[in-house]
Amino acid sequence: MRRRRITTFAPWRSSARTRVRALHRRRPIDRLVVGGPKEIWPLVDAELHPYLRERLAGHIEVDVDRSSAEQVREHVGVAMEEYRARREREAIARVMEGLGTGNQSVTGSDDVLAALDDRRVATLLVSKGATEDRFEQAVEDALAQSAEIVVVESEALDSLGNVAALLRY
Repeated sequence: MRRRRITTFAPWRSSARTRVRALHRRRPIDRLVVGGPKEIWPLVDAELHPYLRERLAGHIEVDVDRSSAEQVREHVGVAMEEYRARREREAIARVMEGLGTGNQSVTGSDDVLAALDDRRVATLLVSKGATEDRFEQAVEDALAQSAEIVVVESEALDSLGNVAALLRY
């Protein structure tokens, strides 16, 4: 029975894979959410090219025949918020772990700006409420260095000077 189900999905999977890759070539996909019945998620994930798989933000269970575009958007919104919160938690945990080792992360504007000057920042974390010019410049510098940017919506960075960085080396 399982083999038959996979065979049934095969033409659809190939078409979806081709369409998603073509879309990505025309307009790069930053994050991807896979929707449909839960049983197809692993099938779709397995067909994703590695560069798309690393952009996978989550999955949503939707009835593709009966769900409206608005319902799908709502589900995607929830999945993206869960992804954002998970990414934030993981980045903060890595900062705290890096502080424990003494050389893998820095906090506070002076140390983060110095790390940016040395081009050592792999990931820049900035509190959402941090609007000072130096933070805006830090984001621009980090982007110019191809660093990942994580905007922290929680209060986790408040006691750390509203800014932190995970270091490349």
